[in-house]
Amino acid sequence: MSKKKVLAIGLAILMSFSLMGCGEGKNAGDITASEQSSDNVDTQGDNPEAEQLESQKKNAQIQLLNNKIEIDEGIKAAAVKYQELNPGITIEVVSMTAEPYDTDLKTKFAGGAAPDIFAVSGNSQMLAWESHLEDLTDQPWVTDMLDIGKPGITKDGKIYGMPICVEGGGYMYNKDMFEKAGITEIPKTKTAFKDALQKLSDAGYTPLIEDSGWYGLGYYFVNYGFANQEEPMAYIDGLNNGTKTITEDPKFTEMAEYFLWESTQCTNMMGIDFNTQVSMMANQEVGITFGGNWNQLTFDEVDPDLPIGLMPVPITEDAEYNDFLLAGVTNYWVVNKDSAVKQEAKDFMTWLVTDPEGQKFITKDMALIPAFSSFEADNESIGALGTDLAGYIANGKIKGFYASFYPDGGTQTFGEDMQKLVAGKAGIAEFLETLQSDWERLAE
Repeated sequence: MSKKKVLAIGLAILMSFSLMGCGEGKNAGDITASEQSSDNVDTQGDNPEAEQLESQKKNAQIQLLNNKIEIDEGIKAAAVKYQELNPGITIEVVSMTAEPYDTDLKTKFAGGAAPDIFAVSGNSQMLAWESHLEDLTDQPWVTDMLDIGKPGITKDGKIYGMPICVEGGGYMYNKDMFEKAGITEIPKTKTAFKDALQKLSDAGYTPLIEDSGWYGLGYYFVNYGFANQEEPMAYIDGLNNGTKTITEDPKFTEMAEYFLWESTQCTNMMGIDFNTQVSMMANQEVGITFGGNWNQLTFDEVDPDLPIGLMPVPITEDAEYNDFLLAGVTNYWVVNKDSAVKQEAKDFMTWLVTDPEGQKFITKDMALIPAFSSFEADNESIGALGTDLAGYIANGKIKGFYASFYPDGGTQTFGEDMQKLVAGKAGIAEFLETLQSDWERLAE
């Protein structure tokens, strides 16, 4: 593929989908942008109120709560640059992995320490936090949003968040291990995948691991039951109005059968967490695991030349049916409407996606595929995983993330349901019945 315009060749195809979702990262922690000294500039004029507002603006402290810890260094770098350009503005970036994020966000609001900018994954979280969200419809970047990013953050024609990026995933695989094990083609059927796992094992490699955390199981694995529906959003509407059920749905059955089988092929699945999963892949200790282009920055820190690629999850014996990656807008930044510095928060967000200097932090420092038509990322910036994803996008071989349309709390609940399945504590029939009853309960 050309290095120049990854999105121009493919994202038009993406726009026909209503795709939402969320990524996660490597280590929990708080990251604070370097503080900058405020310039002491006298406010001119005779209007005391104007002088007070100007003084407040020059000493604004913005807190950004980020649930994509893999981009925290990039956000920090952007914040430092913005502070240099805007003396008196201080931006604190607090970053954590996805699993504790929701709880921490609720704790901050309940304790009177609500952030000024925070992340939501799309529709269900937007609705859950609606009473706290600033209407961003009038922001200058809205007209450049890709259509793919709008459904998950729009209500009654109003835009409540800024999309951070386009992300996608499937199986990550080590290309060198494949070559040395004699795997000459990407396996696109379950039988071919079984054969590949055996070849990796015979060559002395650990073939497959998975993160057993509820987030990945609920957000990504359960999602295959929705993504493979003929009309995913109509199916979700049917679940909500009672005309559809998960219990005997063939797409959910095939999803459950596949991932239950996959769990039996994994090495120590219930003992693997997200950090271990990513570390083992980065250190070339395993051949295959689920992931996406959100992992690229983490891998680059360990080995910029890691021989990594993305391939589809071959759930069935139908190669054509299996041949897709999941993709969509997985994260949005929203503004707390009660923030005392909400205008300054909006100004920072606008700079990040409209100013060329801000945009480079997204494409270079964060290695993200932008969710805007106004700027692009090249293959060198987005790495091997982003390049593979861009190829699938260009060929129209993508299906969506639908976790943002689960009922509030669905990702964790459904992920915990799947934990019982892959741990052998529930059979497929019980698992599907539990998913159905949990959907009904959460949707009430």
